[in-house]
Amino acid sequence: MPPPQHISRGTCEPGQKGGSLSDREPLQEFKIKTSYTGFIGRRDFLKSGATLLTASAAAVPAAIAASGSANAREFPDNMLYPGVEDEAYGSPSPHESDVVRKIFPQHGQSTLTASFSPLHVQKGIITPSGLHFGAHHSGVPDVDPETHELIIHGMTERALKFKASDLLRYPMTGGINFLECGGNTAPNGYHSDPQQMPLQYLYGLLSGAEWIGVPVKLLLQEAGIDPKAKWVIAVGADAGGLARSIPLEKLIDDAIIALYQNGERLRPAQGYPMRLFLPGWEGNTNVKWLHRLEVTDRPAFGLLVLKEEVQPDHRDLTSRESSLDSLGQGDSMKNTPQAQHLESFDQNSFPLQA
Repeated sequence: MPPPQHISRGTCEPGQKGGSLSDREPLQEFKIKTSYTGFIGRRDFLKSGATLLTASAAAVPAAIAASGSANAREFPDNMLYPGVEDEAYGSPSPHESDVVRKIFPQHGQSTLTASFSPLHVQKGIITPSGLHFGAHHSGVPDVDPETHELIIHGMTERALKFKASDLLRYPMTGGINFLECGGNTAPNGYHSDPQQMPLQYLYGLLSGAEWIGVPVKLLLQEAGIDPKAKWVIAVGADAGGLARSIPLEKLIDDAIIALYQNGERLRPAQGYPMRLFLPGWEGNTNVKWLHRLEVTDRPAFGLLVLKEEVQPDHRDLTSRESSLDSLGQGDSMKNTPQAQHLESFDQNSFPLQA
């Protein structure tokens, strides 16, 4: 049996005799018909006048269509005409405009509002910053990084004060972490029967992101901690002055003052210009718009935390104490704006994809 003939790549039709470049006759002009391969022949491409130096963006499809080839087809506009300029800050495709968070409204009050992440249409462990869930006790404040300051004081050798620009000069650390609001799956807490709601509304107060910032440990070491200190009260700069008591041990372990989320500076809804981030801890302890860390020997219980959270100027605390106490009664929860909103839940307002 004679040895198989060598076919030179890209030069022969099926059945054409080939050989080495040195011993075969000069190549003859011929075309690789698209009926054989489904692809446009190289010589067809070159003969169309479309070269790297002379072709315009529309030359190739226009020339092929004009050739009257039986295999010519209509091309979409995006293959015939140049596109628009890029954006200074990229945004999602308008064809993905339905991939958005669902907003839990404030009803015109300075109270809890939340945005639910569309987990049902996401892949992977990173939630885009614009789709990361949010929960805000007094709305999202507009904080000026030039005037905002973080103060560390209390049971320390010295009080320290930092602007965001100061913290940017410190060593940073961080990583990819999930963050979950304590109110995730709350609709099932308001009702005696399991609620038949879309995934986004039941579980959307959960997201994953990369958080980068300054280790709290470095700042506490710089302030000098009293050996008797056990707790730190973290206070935010929102209208309610949200405050949470955090064990000193946790802050020294792996807590950071987060300045970056997913590679860019924090967004306003995530605590810009700085927030406390406690890996593995419930969302509301990760105080946003952080402006004070008070080192102490005991946690701040009850009224101290609550009045800072809901009554920034501390007036009329007697009536506030009564209203806050009523929140512990199960029946009264049904009368809150949040519960009323859940009662009027409209299944059609959410995409029902799993």
